This record gives sequence, C-alpha cells and structure tokens, in this order.
Amino acid sequence: MEDNKKEKYICHECESKKVKVEFNNYRDLEKHKWTWHPSNSIERTWAKHAREGFMNWTGSSYYESYGPYY
Repeated sequence: MEDNKKEKYICHECESKKVKVEFNNYRDLEKHKWTWHPSNSIERTWAKHAREGFMNWTGSSYYESYGPYY
C-alpha cells in the first residue's frame, strides 16, 4: 500500500522559536517568509502592507493578489 501523504513545508525560522508552522505547498511557505521574515528593505515594505491587509495601499490589485514578486 502506498503512503499518499503530501509533503509538508515547514518554516525553519518559526520552528527555531518553538512554533511549528506547516504549509501544503512551497508557494505558501514563500509568501509566509516574505510576510513574516523579510530579508531586505523591499520585502519589509511589502510585509508591512501584507500584515495590514493592504488597508492603505493605493497600488494595483495585481500586487495585492500575488505579493512582492518584483
């Protein structure tokens, strides 16, 4: 019998803080990383908007939907 379990993606930065955060696909993990663990000034700006739900955002809806893929 095959094991049909899907691979889980784990945020190792959260795991080091004793919080286990799992995702079903790599894209969700990637979005989590830029939202909660930004690595540069551009990602920090996007992360702030994403955590606020793009409340004060005046840009296009493309970026709201897909995140900071510049």
